[in-house]
Amino acid sequence: MRRSHLDLFAPNCPVCKHLFNRNSSLQLVHIFESDQDHVIEGSLHCSDINCQSEFPIIDGIPILVPNLREFIAGSASVILSRQDLSESTVSLIGDCCGNNSSMGTTRQHLSSYAFDHYQDFKAGDPNVPVTSSIVDLLEKGLEDLAPLPAGPILDVGCSVGRTSFELAQRFRTPVLGIDLNFSMLRCAHQILRERKIDYDLRRVGGVYDRISHPVQFENSELVDFWICDAMALPFGEGISPFVNCLNVLDCVSSPLNLLISIARVMQFGGSILLSSPYDWSPSATPVEAWIGGHSQRSVNQGRSEAQLDQVLSTIGNLLNCKLTVQQQTNSNWRVRLHERCSVDYDCHLLSIQKQTAQRMECLGEMNVQL
Repeated sequence: MRRSHLDLFAPNCPVCKHLFNRNSSLQLVHIFESDQDHVIEGSLHCSDINCQSEFPIIDGIPILVPNLREFIAGSASVILSRQDLSESTVSLIGDCCGNNSSMGTTRQHLSSYAFDHYQDFKAGDPNVPVTSSIVDLLEKGLEDLAPLPAGPILDVGCSVGRTSFELAQRFRTPVLGIDLNFSMLRCAHQILRERKIDYDLRRVGGVYDRISHPVQFENSELVDFWICDAMALPFGEGISPFVNCLNVLDCVSSPLNLLISIARVMQFGGSILLSSPYDWSPSATPVEAWIGGHSQRSVNQGRSEAQLDQVLSTIGNLLNCKLTVQQQTNSNWRVRLHERCSVDYDCHLLSIQKQTAQRMECLGEMNVQL
C-alpha cells in the first residue's frame, strides 16, 4: 500500500460505513515491513473509539472490507500460500488437488486473466496476439469519453491490474485498482514492485506452464491496489472524477448496490466507463437481482440494456443526480481457458456521466426555448 494513496483517497472504516453509515477515518498504526512509499505488511485501525476495527496490510495489499472475518476465512489458503515453490512441485500439488479444488480454481482464473492482461509483453512468440483483449475494450471505451475534471481514478474490478496501469499512463493521475480477489491483486502488486509477472498458464486439463517475463509501464508510481468491496466502497462522496468498471456488473451479488456505490463516490461532471456481457449466473448473482435476463413477458422483454436505463434513472433519483448515458457500443472481450478453448463475449460498453439534477433541468429548459 502506498502511503501517498492512503493520504489521497482517505478511506473510511468499512465497518462504520456499512453498518452505521458514518465516516470514520482509518489510521496507519502498525508497519511491520516497508519499502520506501510502500507498506508491505502492517495494519490500519478505525479512528472511532466505539469501533476500532483493524484491517491488515498483507503483501502490500490492504484488506478493507466490512466483513473482514468472513473474507479472511474464505481467502486464508490463498493469502498463506507459498510463492517460492518450483514449477514441478506446484504441478505435482495441482495433480493431487485436481481442477475442482480451490487451488485449481485459483490457477485457472490467474491463467485466464494474466494471459489476457499481459500476453502482449511476451515477445518473440508468433502465436501470441500483439494486443490485450481487455486493453482493446478499454481503449474503445475511452475514445469518445467526455473531458474529465481533475482528480484520482478508481479502477473497480481491476483483476491483475492492466487497466489500472493503462489509465495511469494515459491520464498521468493517481489510479487505485480495487478487487476482491487476493491472488489477482498479489499478481498486480508483483508487477508494481518488481516489474515482472510470474504465473502458471493452463495448457490442457491440469497441465500448466510457468510463465515469467518483464512487464513495465510509464507512471506506474501513480498506481496502487487494494482489496475493497465494490458494493460498499469505503470512500467519501465525490472522491473521483472517473470510475472504470469493466465486466463486473454480472459478477456481484447486487448489481444495483454496485452502481449506487460507484455513483456515490463519483464527482459531478465525472464519468463511469461500464461494460458487461450480461452473462448472468445464479452462482454469482441471485436471479432477483439480475438486470434483465428474465421475465421476457415484461415491458422490456428481458433485455438487460433497456432495464439498465431504468436502473440508472432510479439511482439518480435516489442520489439526487442524473446518470446520463453519453456513448454506447458493443465490443469483443476474449477470455482464454486453455490452449484449445477461449470464450468470446460481446460486451455492452457505455460511458455514463453524473450531472446535478438542477443542471439537467436547466438544459431541458434551454432545449424548449431553442
